[in-house]
Amino acid sequence: MEIIEAKSLGELAAEAAKKCEERTITNLILRGEFPYKEVDSEFIKMNDDVAQKWQTPIRPVDLFINHGEHINRFGDGKEFLVDELRRKKDSNRACLSLLNMGDIIGSGDKPIPSFLILQFGFAEDSTDKILVAAYFRALEVSQFLPINLSEISQYIRFFKSKFPTIERFELTIMAFRAHLIRQFHCLRKAAIDAADPVDIAIAVERGHVKTIRQWIDSKMTVSESVICTDGLEVLYKALMRCEEKYEEAVRNDIKEVLDAMKQLREIREVSSHSELIDKLNKDIRRKLLAAREKVK
Repeated sequence: MEIIEAKSLGELAAEAAKKCEERTITNLILRGEFPYKEVDSEFIKMNDDVAQKWQTPIRPVDLFINHGEHINRFGDGKEFLVDELRRKKDSNRACLSLLNMGDIIGSGDKPIPSFLILQFGFAEDSTDKILVAAYFRALEVSQFLPINLSEISQYIRFFKSKFPTIERFELTIMAFRAHLIRQFHCLRKAAIDAADPVDIAIAVERGHVKTIRQWIDSKMTVSESVICTDGLEVLYKALMRCEEKYEEAVRNDIKEVLDAMKQLREIREVSSHSELIDKLNKDIRRKLLAAREKVK
């Protein structure tokens, strides 16, 4: 167990990243008491737009999942929190539970939220300090923690609009497993996977080399926890139909990438942390780079 305390949310994230730089930490606790103005700090604001996408009730098309679609499945999550705390300031039910057992059992390696619970309450009988607690089954601290902190800050802003007496907040975050991935994609789809299959086919047929290369780049610039082959499979089939326009080596490289990703998916079904996973990811990037350079 590691406990990190800080005087600002930015410092909290920086210290968490520093702790996880060399190893994964089990049972990481992040905590601190902050003035309300901290939710409007530059550190928080730079992730506001992304955080909003994670909180919107309807999942954006460029994300595999988001938190808002789970929070609001049975009603407005924010309004429930406010109603509960107005009814009983020391309620133990002013919480958002993003998953139930039906979401977890049989989910395999299907993407589900790591952000499991977010709870609020007031200190004693006062409403000048709001208590905030969050629990994560896993937490990536380099890219995702700043987004999560911005999401939490948006809730605190909302509470301030309903309870104007709030002047500060006490935050406690617990992560069962905290780790750092510098290029983590935060469950964002690569551009090629979000693209319309028809657009991919047309680009290949018309020889739009720059666009094809950009799509291949999109699979190299993120570290994927969701193994999605949709875009590359469409690209491979399109290349096969236009085999006279492109080197055979391009098709072979893409095929090898697809095979490696299939192997990676099988390994991830039994392990989330493995040296073979790292090796396959490096092989996939190497083959993608080779394919990109051969697209002419």
